[in-house]
Amino acid sequence: MGAPPPAEAVKALEDRFGPVSACLLSDRRGSRAWKVATPKGHLALKANAPGSEDTRDKARELEQENRHLFHLAQADAVDRAYRIESGTWEGGRWLAVRWIEGELLWRAFRLARGPEGTRPSVQPWLLGIARTWAQRLAAMHAAGWAHADVQPTNTLVTNSGTTEVIDYALACGPGQDERVPYRGALTHTTAPEVAEAILSTSDDTHVQAGPAADVWGLGASLFWCWAGHRPVAYKDDLDRLDKLRAIAKGRTLRLKDVRPWAFPEFEQLITACMNADPGARPTAAELAQCMLTLRELAVDDSTAIRRIYSGASVRFTHGHGYEMTDEDACRRVAKALESAQTIPRPRWDFGIAVVGDVIGMISLRAREPGRGTLSYILREDCWGNGYATQAAKRVVDFAFAHTELKRLEAKHHPDNSASGRVLTKAGFTRLGLSGLHAEDGVVVPYPVYEIRCP
Repeated sequence: MGAPPPAEAVKALEDRFGPVSACLLSDRRGSRAWKVATPKGHLALKANAPGSEDTRDKARELEQENRHLFHLAQADAVDRAYRIESGTWEGGRWLAVRWIEGELLWRAFRLARGPEGTRPSVQPWLLGIARTWAQRLAAMHAAGWAHADVQPTNTLVTNSGTTEVIDYALACGPGQDERVPYRGALTHTTAPEVAEAILSTSDDTHVQAGPAADVWGLGASLFWCWAGHRPVAYKDDLDRLDKLRAIAKGRTLRLKDVRPWAFPEFEQLITACMNADPGARPTAAELAQCMLTLRELAVDDSTAIRRIYSGASVRFTHGHGYEMTDEDACRRVAKALESAQTIPRPRWDFGIAVVGDVIGMISLRAREPGRGTLSYILREDCWGNGYATQAAKRVVDFAFAHTELKRLEAKHHPDNSASGRVLTKAGFTRLGLSGLHAEDGVVVPYPVYEIRCP
């Protein structure tokens, strides 16, 4: 059972959602957290623990997190629906936020730390986690904020392989005259420049963490959870200040010496994030973009194309049970190569590649003067990582910058709602239903979308 949530919080949530029940998840370091069930879904509830030496600071941090979430939502840096409710209770403060279903990073990486981590599906999955994590941070950075507590326990990996960031209490942003002074967060993922600032200032001095420190924390967390070793070597019983001194030197373990298996692209990403020079680290926005590439198809891509056109990926294009043959794949690639040599060019077929592995294909076709169509297909083990959306955005940019096309159309099978979400995120607007298409004797109307050159 554990400690019950504050009665004031329960009343406020019941007034809003109806009857609630709560399960205590943690009670440590002066803070408690519950998973709250309501008739309208689950929430996460946090409150300071009364009687703790940290009660006052934890209450101030909860009040601070509530303010941060309000400002971040106003800047569209976090989902506006994430913050639910906040208030006071006789022991301090409480805060309720939307419940996010997912596994903490360390547990989610357990497969990747073992010998089965070399399976083909794991590498795109790892990069998808890193990319979506970078996207979350990039949104904060664009609004002038840093999360300032980037670490494995504040990072959830969803069933679809994307990353969600939680706990914004320590975030550093503009115009924060009245705040709990920031003195670092989890020691193991503290950036060298933050460690140096903490060591060189008094305990009541606020240290303003910046975006580069978040990028270090991302790299350090990936290093730790993939390799199973903290990036800076020191003994567990070492005093915190001595740990910070070790971190401030900017020297880390060599990832190649502790990694569970070779993954050069992932290692390069982590190493770049943990450059001792903050100015030499990539930005979160750059990280989010660099993990996916589009390239023209090549002769030796036929094997990858055959893998793409199989299983669930072709359910809405060729029907259940379809399997592309080697000959079909070779013809598909040959057609793309032929189109690339035709003037004026009628179509562009790009391979969607992640760490060199072609996981999908996206095609742009010129249909008539000024009008083109967009289509894409992704290998099913790579769904849910945002690759199709990113590829679609890039091809749209390419079409309007490097061709004569001024308007693009796309459509999808009515049962494939995920494809519709891809198009919407890529900037397309739904127009209605297209002409009817015959599939296995059944006539099916396809939703049609368009985007115009700005």
